Amino acid sequence: MDTYDRYGDYAREANNKDCNHVSLSIGFALLGLAAGALTALLLAPQSGDDLRHGIRRTAYDARNRGSDLLDNVRGKVMPFRKRVASS
Repeated sequence: MDTYDRYGDYAREANNKDCNHVSLSIGFALLGLAAGALTALLLAPQSGDDLRHGIRRTAYDARNRGSDLLDNVRGKVMPFRKRVASS
């Protein structure tokens, strides 16, 4: 049995775990960012109507930026992932 046969599956499994840790870290970072932004909005001295309008606008902008970022990351990661999977 050569080295690849012995450690090939382990290396592939370790690579998947690394990807999961990165995804989890990014998810928590985005969650923290959203919580901080919401706290800043709620503590800002504004009227109720202005606050609700600001939250609605910020949520819409964040959703669009998040969607654009996700599309950008997918576009960069998928070719690499396909190349690794076919190896």
